[in-house]
Amino acid sequence: DDAVETMPIRLQKKATRVARAVVEEVNAMRGVGSRTDKHGNVKTSLWDHGKAKVAAASVPKEFADAQTAFVKATNLDDLPPKEKHVRFLLALCADGGKPKDAVFVLEATARQIRKCTHWRTMLKTHVVLHRLLMESGVELKREFFRLVEFLSRKTYGPKEQMLFNIRYWKDESTPDAQELAGWTRTYAVYLEEVCALHEHVPQLFTAPGRNQENALRNCDIDRLLTVMPLLQTLARRITDCEPKSAVVRKNAVTKFTLSLILRDSFKVYHVMNEAIINLVDKYFDSSKVQAAKGLVIFKKYLTQIDDLQRFYKTCEEAGGFYQSGP
Repeated sequence: DDAVETMPIRLQKKATRVARAVVEEVNAMRGVGSRTDKHGNVKTSLWDHGKAKVAAASVPKEFADAQTAFVKATNLDDLPPKEKHVRFLLALCADGGKPKDAVFVLEATARQIRKCTHWRTMLKTHVVLHRLLMESGVELKREFFRLVEFLSRKTYGPKEQMLFNIRYWKDESTPDAQELAGWTRTYAVYLEEVCALHEHVPQLFTAPGRNQENALRNCDIDRLLTVMPLLQTLARRITDCEPKSAVVRKNAVTKFTLSLILRDSFKVYHVMNEAIINLVDKYFDSSKVQAAKGLVIFKKYLTQIDDLQRFYKTCEEAGGFYQSGP
């Protein structure tokens, strides 16, 4: 400190910036902070730059760019995945591309989820997968569900982290990390429920701006009684993601994730409304057993509309959501 005080003012400022950068780099390595520029804006740490280079060198050359984009999109910066990296992955996995590229990205995702220890990387990995599923073409979705089926047949211990199945995963590095890890698990369960509906309601997997007819608008009563409980479970998973704590409401990564959930919730809300109208239309022509089941679904629907309104109000109060995707 005495040496710093005897320096010229210009050198003192530079020494202070260097010291701060060293501390921030150490914190970035530990996953408890981020690098910032002289204006206080978050920037990628040297640690994360190095990780990306090492990761790219660890895979075949043809997949190096994909690996670099994936690692940079899911690094420890306290910011959402950078759009340019997500866009690169979306372009790589688009219909008409090489199937092996999509398979590589999905396997990299599954591998990272299986080994991940930090809540921020875990959450950003799920965000990237979320966007790939919602904004990519049918080929990636086909490869994804093929991978899910393959992994489901493998024999793992009860605490295995596998795609959305991270119920036993924790990050206890700090009290905030513990809470944010819990919210990440809730988000993963929501994504798991979305995927469970991919055959029943493909409309949920359409990119923003692309219209697709609701499969439940004119279907028969038996299909309604089968699919509506699944939709209502999905609606509950959405409201489970309500940002109740200040830690969740203020974090940049969770707020971006909430913007994706909100975008999906409007589609779920629309599909449920049309399905309920169809259910009411068919109610008086159904059997007693069907009518009883339909009444239970309708009563639950009324309650869940209130829950969704509360969820929207909480999100509106939090404010500052990011815009993502098309």
